[in-house]
Amino acid sequence: MRSTLARGRRVSGEEHRDCTVSVDSAAGGRIGPGCRDVPREAPAVVVNDYALIFEALPAFIWTSSPAGQLEYCNHRLLDYAKRSLSEVAGDGWLALVHPDDLERTRAAWTHAMGTGGRLEIEYRLRCHDGSYRWFLVRGEPMRDRSGAIERWCGTATDIEKLKRLEQAVAHSEMLLRRSQRSAHLGSYVVEIPDMRDPSRNRSQWSDELYRIFGYEPGSVEPGTQSVIQRVHPDDRERISAAVHEAYRVQKPFELEYRVLREDGVRTVYAWGEFEASVPLRLWGTCQDVTEQRHASTELREADRRKNEFLAILAHELRNPLAPIRQSVVVAQNRSASEAQRQRAFEIIERQVAHMARLLEDLLEASRISHGRLELRKERTTLGGALLTAVETARPLIEARGHSLTVDVQEETIWLDADPMRLAQIFTNLLTNAAKYTNPQGRIVLRVTVEDELATVSVRDNGVGISPELLPRVFDMFSQAHPALERTQGGLGIGLAIARGLVALHGGGIEARSAGLGCGSEFVVRLPLLLSRADRSAGSGANAATDHSMRRILVADDNPDAAESLAMTLRLMGHEVEVAHDGRQALAIAGIYHPELALLDIGMPELNGYELARQIRAESWGASLTLVAVTGWGQEEDRRRALEAGFDEHLTKPVDPARLTTLIESAAHTLA
Repeated sequence: MRSTLARGRRVSGEEHRDCTVSVDSAAGGRIGPGCRDVPREAPAVVVNDYALIFEALPAFIWTSSPAGQLEYCNHRLLDYAKRSLSEVAGDGWLALVHPDDLERTRAAWTHAMGTGGRLEIEYRLRCHDGSYRWFLVRGEPMRDRSGAIERWCGTATDIEKLKRLEQAVAHSEMLLRRSQRSAHLGSYVVEIPDMRDPSRNRSQWSDELYRIFGYEPGSVEPGTQSVIQRVHPDDRERISAAVHEAYRVQKPFELEYRVLREDGVRTVYAWGEFEASVPLRLWGTCQDVTEQRHASTELREADRRKNEFLAILAHELRNPLAPIRQSVVVAQNRSASEAQRQRAFEIIERQVAHMARLLEDLLEASRISHGRLELRKERTTLGGALLTAVETARPLIEARGHSLTVDVQEETIWLDADPMRLAQIFTNLLTNAAKYTNPQGRIVLRVTVEDELATVSVRDNGVGISPELLPRVFDMFSQAHPALERTQGGLGIGLAIARGLVALHGGGIEARSAGLGCGSEFVVRLPLLLSRADRSAGSGANAATDHSMRRILVADDNPDAAESLAMTLRLMGHEVEVAHDGRQALAIAGIYHPELALLDIGMPELNGYELARQIRAESWGASLTLVAVTGWGQEEDRRRALEAGFDEHLTKPVDPARLTTLIESAAHTLA
């Protein structure tokens, strides 16, 4: 089989002959010259040069009939497929096309032959090892003198590497877009023909840069004007001066400025550098750093409040030490009268109680903030908690000469709550009102029921809260009136504790104030346990208090602590036995069979946990009320005590009122 590839002419003296380059299919597609005489004048073409060029080209060279039947291909294609020309001639070459590309390839050929236009298509061809590679196939029609297509001639170029490069670039661009979106970071390039005429600049923005300036990608022409429209007017002159100075000294610039967007004011950090090129280029990045700046500001504010809180804490802890030390000196003085000693003891007791409250407040705040505080909920009345709170806060209220009005719409309001914590919430609010109200002020405690919620309001006509501090009044370390706070005493964390306790009860709390000098109101809302109908049918009577004598065991390896506690209990009318180590306590309990045992944890022989477990293992110890009395007050310590068998966990020094409540509770249990 022979087919013509190209025509040329060989010149020999005066004689011109028309020559053709032919292909010998039997020779594996080699090109050979064939000539016939044509009496025609034309420039000379060396045909063998074409043959050498076709075989030397790295691309695949091919020709086909007008109908698309392959007639010739150079050895590059044959070596690639390891086929002979006879195997790929005609339609045989279609067997090399990837099945997924076959229909598209046929359609492209059909369209080219139908229109006589240029052929250009990408498809995959099978290699001799079975793999497929992408090729860009181009073909041009060759026409005779009448314009009819004689054959097609073209190339097939391996573009596999180009395809992989395009895919890698596309993947990199995708990663860049996602990274910029995640980091709120946009990039830009500006070509600057003339620094004096910004209107001639040509800019390119990344999609994220559009978003940073409040535009949808592609919605505006990127450039100086689009930036200026968004930059805060007060920052524009500063930005322009910084950019021109960076151009003058040929150094990068860094700027932070505000951007006005429909969703508010944003803070942007911009970096840029000029590139010495023709035309001049400016390229750089812009990042939305609004959240970072807010976080930094809040962190500085939190640090400031923490430092102020630590200063207050040091002040509050030092204050009681002075009267305690002075009272000890008085009590030890042999010339002091009995009245003076009694007065000294009262001062010590009061200051110790004050320090204990401070430490307990700190622990409470820590437990709440770390989610480690557990409520001991029960069916209880709101009125009982309010009564306890009023009685606790009354000394301070009366000392400052305030009038307290209590307005309760319903007599009995049932809640599922921790009575002690509930009373603590309202005690904090009442003492807060008393401290921040000038002497002879007014405090109103009002209770209403609405929408199955109990609402408790504590309102005063005191110093009020400024608008800027009102949103942060419940924050830890927040000091609305630091100077006044120091004069009144306390750590200023009572409101933070109240908010945490209210949240644990499933309720909410809010602060209201018209400003400084206008008083304050704190409103607590708690979910009701019973419906209105159930409340009206419920009983509001409290069980009678049993003040009868109880048998109590006190165990503590500190003799002073054990004897002072035993003395207090005996003065209350109870029968008390004392032990100074765990073994002794277990022996006494086995004989004495107390109704209530107050056990220290850190005792020799048997510690409090081990002692409690052994007592619970005895038949007589099952109904015994066990109370851990210790200096360790973390929630983990309380948990360990309850797991060991204790009913209650008290921190030293023990509050006498709390001790009385425990004894009464033990009496009800035994009854």
